Order: sequence, then structure tokens, then C-alpha cells
Amino acid sequence: MKKINLVFFILLIGFSLVAQDRNKVSELEENTSEEVRRYRELGGIGFGLISFRDLATSPLIYRGPALGLKLGKTQLFANKEYKSAINFSIGGAFSSVGEESSTGIVASTDISYSRLYNLKSLAFKGWDTKIGGAIDILFINRFNADLRNNSVGFEFFPTLFGSFKVGKDFSRHLLFRKKIGPRKQHFSVRIDVGLLNSNFRNGYAYTAHAPFYNGSNLFENHQFNVFSGIRFRSTIDYILYHTNTKNAIKISYTWDGVRSGENPDRFALSNGIGAFSFLYRLDSKKEPLLRSIFNRKNK
Repeated sequence: MKKINLVFFILLIGFSLVAQDRNKVSELEENTSEEVRRYRELGGIGFGLISFRDLATSPLIYRGPALGLKLGKTQLFANKEYKSAINFSIGGAFSSVGEESSTGIVASTDISYSRLYNLKSLAFKGWDTKIGGAIDILFINRFNADLRNNSVGFEFFPTLFGSFKVGKDFSRHLLFRKKIGPRKQHFSVRIDVGLLNSNFRNGYAYTAHAPFYNGSNLFENHQFNVFSGIRFRSTIDYILYHTNTKNAIKISYTWDGVRSGENPDRFALSNGIGAFSFLYRLDSKKEPLLRSIFNRKNK
């Protein structure tokens, strides 16, 4: 419990550092209070590949296809960016040795909140550079009937990221649609590096059926490890804005890798998912009216 309180205390400190008013940083631009646009990310459906290995149960590496779903909200200000997101993924992973094969299912939920701030000193040729951080919790659930009593596994990975992003807005004609005129577009690359990595996972041997046979707690053998392992994530986004509306579509690719630091029961997972999303522009001027209507209905 002391370790859990410690890591959440450190995460809160990291959050406060991320959320600090960047006017205190001389290299960052001023006048950040003006909000430019806000988007709700909907229908972020994607496909990709997943790979994992859990040495606590098997030395085999499992690989297979994965399906992803993305939901989130992005706030873009003149000189800063806030983003909250929930990413779901589920995949079937396979491994074989000779004539023997094994199949597992991996499901993950990734909840994150980040803040980025423009760094004026690194801007070049229309490219904006942003730095900041993110707080992230990754939940992983695995099932493999071939492992019998070890068929079910749960892992939690809280992470404090340091983040770096470079992006550019531009307008160009679309291929085969030059008569319509140039369209506003955006391209960006973001890198998140784990600064504080921790995990809550099982010991070397664990039994999923223990609660049914002897009343043992399912998480009894789990341990919370602080400053353990590594995590890295990279994201490439391409956004195409509609000419008449304030909405947009986004094509993205995200690669996420995590590895625990414990031996000999080390766990490692990576997934790369390409996704297509619809960005719905939120009109801040209409929010008070909608909120008032909602409040009247509750009364």
C-alpha cells in the first residue's frame, strides 16, 4: 500500500508540473488563454498487430492481429494543447513450436491525459514544436486456455510520460480533386517516453482458479513495482479538414511498447494500430445553452 501511495503521489506531482502555467517558462510563448478549437474524436476504428510474452507463464512469443477503438477530446489553444483519450484494443495472438500451437486473447484499455505547450525556440519553417507530459494507465487482460490454471492474467501499468511533438498546418490540392481547391491539412509526429514506469502484476506463478477452490483473492499474488521497466509510444497523425464545416477526418498510426523490469517473470507487449477517426468540432458558444437545457430537464 505504501508503494501504491508513493507512485500516485509522484504521478500527482508530475501532473501538477505538466499543468503549470507555461508563462513561467521563458522559452515558451505567451498569451495561451485564447482557445482556437476543440474536437471530439469519434469512431476511431483501427487494425494492427500485437505481440507479447509473459515469462511468468511461458517463454513463447505470441503474435497476431488486433482491433482498436479510439475515443477522445482535444483542445487546441493558440499556444498549447490538451488531450484526453481512451483507447481499447483486442487481439488474438498465436504461437507455435514444431507441430504444437497455442492461441491467446489479449484485451487492453489505455486511459491518458496530456498537456503540451509550444516551444518557440524550436519552431522552424512552419513546423510547430510542443513539449509536455502525459499521465497514462494501461490495463491488460490476457486469456489462454492452454495454460490451464494460469489461463487468466491481469496487469496494470501506470506511467508518467515526457512528451515531444512536431506538427505543421498546410493547404494543398487533393489528388484527383484539384477543381475543388486547396484543402487545409495537418501532419504531426509525437513521441512519449516513460519517465516514471510502474506496474501491478502477478508473481512468478499465479493461479486464476484459486478464488473458486480455496477462497483466495484473485490479486493476492500481485505486486506493485515502482520505477520498474520501460515504456515508449509514438504516434503519427494526418488530419484533413472539411472546407464548409468545422469537422475533420484523421488517419493515425500508434505504436506502443511496454516491458516490466522484474526477473525472471518479465512481461513485454507491443502493438501497432492504424486507425481512421472522425473529428467533430465542438462549438464553445453553444455549450452554455446546452448545459442550461440539460439542467432544466434534471430539475
